[in-house]
Amino acid sequence: MHAQQPDSELGRHINGDAFEVRASAVAHPKVAAFVDLLKRPLCKTVLVTVWLGLNIGGLAVLQKFVTLLESSIPPVEGTPSYDAAEKMGEFFPLKPLNGAFLVRSADGSALLDFVNRSTCTLNHTVDTTAFPNVTIHITCPPNDLAALGDGCITKSDLLIQTAAIIANISSKLPLPSNVTQGILGLLNQEVPNITRCPIATAGSLTADWLSFATSIGEHLGPQFPNCQSVAVSFASLPAVPFAKSFVVPVFSVAKLDSNLSISMQAMLPKGELWELFENRFMSDSLTTSLLGVSTSSCDGHSVGADSLVATAISSELQVMADQATRSLNVRLSSQTLMLAAIKTGVRSTMDASSLTLPVALLILAGMVRNARLVLCTIINLIACVLASILFMFPVANTVEVSTTAPSLMIAVALAMSIDYSLFLLTRFHRELADGRELDDAVTIMLATSGRIVLVSGLTLLLCFLTMQVLPVKLISSMGISAAITVGMAVAAALTLTPTLLLLFPSFFASSNCYGLSSEGCCFRGAARAFHAEVDGGTRASEQQLLDRQAAAEEQRVKTSCWPGFGKIVQRLWVPVLVLLLAIAFPLGLLSLPRFQHSCGLVPLMPYDATATHSLLALQDSFGVGALFPTTILLVPPQGSTDVSVEGRNLWLQQVCQALKSIAVDTDSPKIKAPPFTSAAFSGAMIMNGSCTTSGSGLWSNVGGAFSATQVSVNYLVDPFSSDGQVWIDRLRDAVSKHSDVGTWHIAGEGPNQMDVANKTFSQFPVMIALMMIVVLVLMAVSFKSVVAPLRAVFCLLWMLTVTFGFAIFTFQDGCLDFLNFSQLCGRSTGAMHFMSLCIAFPVVVGLGLDYDIFYSERVVEERSHGHPEQVAAVRGLAATANTITAAGFIMAAAFMSLLLSTTPTLNEIAFLLIIGVLIDCAITTKIVIPSAMGMLGKSNFWPRKFAMNPEDNGISLMAVQMD
Repeated sequence: MHAQQPDSELGRHINGDAFEVRASAVAHPKVAAFVDLLKRPLCKTVLVTVWLGLNIGGLAVLQKFVTLLESSIPPVEGTPSYDAAEKMGEFFPLKPLNGAFLVRSADGSALLDFVNRSTCTLNHTVDTTAFPNVTIHITCPPNDLAALGDGCITKSDLLIQTAAIIANISSKLPLPSNVTQGILGLLNQEVPNITRCPIATAGSLTADWLSFATSIGEHLGPQFPNCQSVAVSFASLPAVPFAKSFVVPVFSVAKLDSNLSISMQAMLPKGELWELFENRFMSDSLTTSLLGVSTSSCDGHSVGADSLVATAISSELQVMADQATRSLNVRLSSQTLMLAAIKTGVRSTMDASSLTLPVALLILAGMVRNARLVLCTIINLIACVLASILFMFPVANTVEVSTTAPSLMIAVALAMSIDYSLFLLTRFHRELADGRELDDAVTIMLATSGRIVLVSGLTLLLCFLTMQVLPVKLISSMGISAAITVGMAVAAALTLTPTLLLLFPSFFASSNCYGLSSEGCCFRGAARAFHAEVDGGTRASEQQLLDRQAAAEEQRVKTSCWPGFGKIVQRLWVPVLVLLLAIAFPLGLLSLPRFQHSCGLVPLMPYDATATHSLLALQDSFGVGALFPTTILLVPPQGSTDVSVEGRNLWLQQVCQALKSIAVDTDSPKIKAPPFTSAAFSGAMIMNGSCTTSGSGLWSNVGGAFSATQVSVNYLVDPFSSDGQVWIDRLRDAVSKHSDVGTWHIAGEGPNQMDVANKTFSQFPVMIALMMIVVLVLMAVSFKSVVAPLRAVFCLLWMLTVTFGFAIFTFQDGCLDFLNFSQLCGRSTGAMHFMSLCIAFPVVVGLGLDYDIFYSERVVEERSHGHPEQVAAVRGLAATANTITAAGFIMAAAFMSLLLSTTPTLNEIAFLLIIGVLIDCAITTKIVIPSAMGMLGKSNFWPRKFAMNPEDNGISLMAVQMD
């Protein structure tokens, strides 16, 4: 810590002693040689041709690039979901494409009804042709015209009527008296407990509903004969086969010479299952129904959600929904429609960028005071975007690229192109205003502000590339897309901008009426006149220019309000730093430890899209299991499921009992959802919370020696929300306790995205560490200092703590809900999407360091001119404050298109970027860094030594326009 200079001395350095600004093209021979090269006609032609070719190529591949974008997140190696997906692919290789209709009655009346009685009666025939082998055939024809599902029989009626049938048979066959009790005991154990049967009440909408449900499969079959599509609803349930054989020993039947074999074969109507599936397909009020559609394959292959055939199927289903009878309100949800909505949201965001562009350009025009120079920026922006798309096209052909990548690319291109133009063109305009020749102005522009652009671009590029350590390709590919965009912005700024300025010198040099006059519009003649004037000797002498610059510089410092503000910050650095820490620590302690994240596709979908509303309505009524099912894959121990019925029966009974125990262990009051019970499981061994047996007919898909089985889990909780993640964790912990039954795998999109997010955040500290290394190395190299990088890291951490703490309060706690601005309201999932933080973090760090370098470079220059540390910090503030403020507002305007987007994830990213940028330009560079420099004193750039004579240390004037 060093003693602060007295105010009188500080003021003398700031406003009194005029210092000499020595900046000329001669001082930068390498840059001057580069400018001389750019002035050659051949070089200009080559550069313009190259950029033109990149632009044409970008336009050519634009549409194909958009079609290659992905929104699905594949499993990450090393996670439980990856192992589950591998096993699912081994035993069940075809991954179905799912869709679902949500059908509601238009007037709120019931779609169907249930009655507490049977709607069919048992009939039987006895086949004794192979006596003593007796076969009893049982059917159940409907006895009620209102019966649905061809009728149904309650369990109590089934036992009573079966007893009557056995009594009738016993009167004709020599059966012992205990046979009836034995058969009834088996039925009581193995038949589902049906207590109600479905009917169509008079005047109900059941006929319209059933007609629509049965038409789905009938319509898709002829339209897509090569696809295996099934409609999953009450109407698609099969009849229930029941088969049971048993032997009556000969000693029990005195009149027989051999054992009596009795085989019961029943075909119960499909209405028998309706009560079991009621909660799956019908709401409690019976006014809303779920009709699922699953396409397992087309031409023997799984169908991708964004494939042409998937789009065709989805279009046909949408036509059916639109043409449904007026008595029904039908909504379609499908994975294909969701992806289409996401891509539509991306295109809308890209279109919105055109609305924020004029604002950013107006700020730039105000700073450079020349409307003509803005044309350079527009050309650079177009070149940057199209060239970036061209270079990203082969990347998208190789790895998964997120659908949000174009939105980020547009925002980054807009922000950096205009920002870099601000740095370059303000310096260019200032040099012209001070009397420089255009060639020299371009040289000094590249040597000073061009260095800032190069360092800034390299910083951002490296920060984006650190995203490659994250395991999710969709996120790491966004890092690649952003890095390429920054690289193109830097290349355009440092090559295309000077080329245009040299190609039309008089046009861009004219600033009469802020460049709105007609002067210099005839490019070729104007250029000759311009150079003739220069060659004629009207150019001011070098010393006159230096004197003029020095006087103008001092005048700007004297008239600026920033020196006074800087002196206050310097003087009160102790209370200022205490106040800043008092702000950051509560935000960090109260918010960061509570950080949660959500997953899923809903945050990636526009909230005003029809597909989003349909999905949320489906989720509220039945959960998202119809589209994104959670499945338990169970692989039995070796030898436990041999070909014998007894072996399978025993194992499946063990599985059923394990599932009941798993349900108890999984349920938690912390989860904001209905209690989790064994009724959520559906499989060969369990249905509606009851164990099934081989005789029930529900094991029809389990035959011979089988190697794995699936159990679907239907639970009314969003698996992508914070509660859903708690539920998945508890489910995994619960199944792990039953490893003796087999090997359990939890598969599904919910578990997969949770694992992906957890894996990503496990690597997040590595990415942060790499970014801090980038900061330390770049700052150390740029400033030849050890202290400056450490100070930069401290300032970055302060800004990041405030930015992300405020974001948690906003989206997790809803602290801005009172604004009634949906983009900034608390999230229904209770948290931000996990991708938001991963994408925004590198940008915020890069931009924060960008402004830090810009300010610090000016302070170094002032130190090189012989000013003490505190004076240099204040003069640096005076020279850069307005430029940094303008740059911050340009960035905010560029990212505003993301904030105005209807896609929640883009809103979150935009909020983080805008808040981070505004904190940087309004607080960090104005208060935090100057205060820290006031505290460090002469140690600011230790161990770097500064020569008292500017000519001894070289000149590096940074781009400034200070008023």
